[in-house]
Amino acid sequence: MVEMLFRRYFVEGSDIGNVETLAQAAADVGLDRTAIEAFLAGDEGGNEVQAEEAAGRRLGIRAVPYFVINGTSVLSGAQPPEEFLAAFMEIEVGSVVGKAGA
Repeated sequence: MVEMLFRRYFVEGSDIGNVETLAQAAADVGLDRTAIEAFLAGDEGGNEVQAEEAAGRRLGIRAVPYFVINGTSVLSGAQPPEEFLAAFMEIEVGSVVGKAGA
């Protein structure tokens, strides 16, 4: 579905915020179009989205992409692979030190 939405938006220039566009994309990848339309027309999942938004505000997220690794805010914005490696290494070192002190 993600690939379909990327193609619709970036290649075809479709409005992926439009319910009809989303429902057709869902049908094109084999999802039940009627169920998708009902979901998009309702408020199911709204509480979960609001909880995620609140968590993002608490973490100070102001840009995307934003990566939270191991419960700690680590990287904001597009980063080279070396930055991810350094973040993972920091977490690994911290977990080894934590175990040694236990």
